[in-house]
Amino acid sequence: MQVIEGKDIDLISPFPLRGIPNAVSWMHSFRTFIIEDGGPATDEELGQHLQGWLGRSKSWAVIDKHNLTHSKSVDVPLVGLGIFDMISPSNGYIHVCSSRRAWGGLVEVDGTTQLVSKANKDLPVLPGMIEQGGEIILKQIFEDNPTLRRISASIVSTNKASIALALRLGFKKDGYFKEAIMQNNEPKDIIHLGLLRPQQVKSAEA
Repeated sequence: MQVIEGKDIDLISPFPLRGIPNAVSWMHSFRTFIIEDGGPATDEELGQHLQGWLGRSKSWAVIDKHNLTHSKSVDVPLVGLGIFDMISPSNGYIHVCSSRRAWGGLVEVDGTTQLVSKANKDLPVLPGMIEQGGEIILKQIFEDNPTLRRISASIVSTNKASIALALRLGFKKDGYFKEAIMQNNEPKDIIHLGLLRPQQVKSAEA
């Protein structure tokens, strides 16, 4: 097991299997993974799907190290999951899901870090826990895979929060795929995004 320390979060890799029920519950309240019609339909099927996925892919758990989400159920709050699928030596796909409370930004109030709320929404917003975790994960992916040219992401076009997160992390929009998947018997469009290896971006801009 690898532990990576961050400012307001820690990362644990691989994602612990005991956390699968957490991930299943996140999918009910804040669906960021793309689940198509014909895919896992029950919590049990989704849990089995995640277990198989975790067994073949690089994964991370995002830990709310200061309990900013005020979890009362566990000593160390598990608030997010990141998965990376390497599909070729030069490209791979990143997938993220989390609790809704962990997704938002943070603010500094009288020297303490807090989640953004109605009471403090006018203060400067700092990167939230999932954004902090994403920055660390993306950096590690490039460092661990020297042949990798880019990290890709596919997001349902109506998932504005996930698209905004990807853009904040440096992803650029590649294209728009009309009616690429079916969800609840309705066609859904997909936004495709990509993040190039940092030195590639610098050389392209030179």
